[in-house]
Amino acid sequence: MIVRWFRQLDAHPASRDAVIGASWLLVGLAALQFGGYGLWGDLTPWQSTGGVFLLTLLGMALIATRRSRRPFAALGAGAAVAGVDLMFGGSLGVVLILTDLIYAAVKYGGDRGVRLLFRWALVAAIGCGAALVVFRPDDGRVVVLGVQWGLVLLVSGLWGWNVRRERLRTRATMSEEHGRATRRLRDRIAHDLHDLVANQIAVAGLHIEAAKLQSAGPRVDSAALTRGLDQAKRGTDEAHRQLRGLITVLTAVEDLDEVALIAPAEALEDLPRLLPAGRVLHWSGQGRAGLWAALDRAPATRSHVVMRVLQELLANAAKHGTGDVQVDVGPMQAGPDPNAQHAGGHGLEVTVTNDRAPAGRVRPGTGIGISGAVLLLSGTGASLDAGPVEPVEPVEPGGDSPTGQWRARLRLPAESDVERGRPA
Repeated sequence: MIVRWFRQLDAHPASRDAVIGASWLLVGLAALQFGGYGLWGDLTPWQSTGGVFLLTLLGMALIATRRSRRPFAALGAGAAVAGVDLMFGGSLGVVLILTDLIYAAVKYGGDRGVRLLFRWALVAAIGCGAALVVFRPDDGRVVVLGVQWGLVLLVSGLWGWNVRRERLRTRATMSEEHGRATRRLRDRIAHDLHDLVANQIAVAGLHIEAAKLQSAGPRVDSAALTRGLDQAKRGTDEAHRQLRGLITVLTAVEDLDEVALIAPAEALEDLPRLLPAGRVLHWSGQGRAGLWAALDRAPATRSHVVMRVLQELLANAAKHGTGDVQVDVGPMQAGPDPNAQHAGGHGLEVTVTNDRAPAGRVRPGTGIGISGAVLLLSGTGASLDAGPVEPVEPVEPGGDSPTGQWRARLRLPAESDVERGRPA
């Protein structure tokens, strides 16, 4: 249970920073209670009995709640508060939080920001060292104070740098392993294409040729002809099923930038054509205009993935369902997945609902389409859940057994929510 809690914190930077800030506040209060303030009181211009240190501690704890999401801004604000704290003698809690802010800035900051941080730190160190040499203070404790703070800042920065480099090495190792796994996967798919798909198509072709020969003969055995064509159909259906599975896997590992991206406006216009004659696509809520506006604001690759998933949902409804299809577009509600970024009021929720075919007329599905759609959405911030909705009306005597409805819910968080929810 504790491990699961830590994993949830790692997936939600805001909650993790809040817990860390609260923890530092408790540590700082304990340090104040036991006299951990006025550490350099003899060397500072102002004195305090403790009230100022409590205020600086509260300020640093509040700043720590942004340590991983805005690391450089938090470090700048924390350095200013720590400077005020030092002017009154310094306190242990503020020093500890400052070291954590330095560590977080080096660990979570961008490459360019970290390079600039180290350059400015080097310039400041050289400047302070030169000042101590040129303007040698009468009190030797000032030099000791400078050395102490230099060590505090150096250790914090090197600690963050070590963790950052280790994370980069781990990421590079995982990328290499992913590349090897992808190559192995492609090799396996190549064998599967030959052994499963090509063989099924070849066998189906043989059955069709045999049926042609039978139909051209003087005496046609209709039963044998039907059996041959049925076997050919089963072979092509199996080849189609295997090919769809392989395409789904290939789609999940290919780079979307290498394919032609779908234009949202054109794709939305083509959606009704996925349904057979006599079945209508109904829009409700914000409708097609609301969905188009959301996709038009999103990055092209994200819009491409969302439209592909929506096309798959409509195709799924056409093949396995019956009647008209309802597409509702509205504000995104809280979802069942605690790890998904579902902020109330941000983003859109697209719900596709259709009647399921009565028992006896249900076309069996493999689930490849839905699972492939989930794979496509991974990394975009969007999520998908789909499943049957049981009927509420009783079955009429002598009628088809109703199987209820099928509902697929596609959640599209706003881009700002996706950025904030990205794991550190």
